[in-house]
Amino acid sequence: MDPRYLQTTIAKEVHCSGIGVHSGKQVNLHVRPAPVNHGIKFARLDLPNCPSRPGAL
Repeated sequence: MDPRYLQTTIAKEVHCSGIGVHSGKQVNLHVRPAPVNHGIKFARLDLPNCPSRPGAL
């Protein structure tokens, strides 16, 4: 099998927070394990309806 198609995920949820580089506001990042074939997705939980976008590999 082509190694580019092997799937992996992180073992457990990770959190970090700090000051946004461009906004200067407090920001929080949560990285969570994903189910099989889910892919990478970025979600804005601070906006109505929590819009999400696929991430690039």
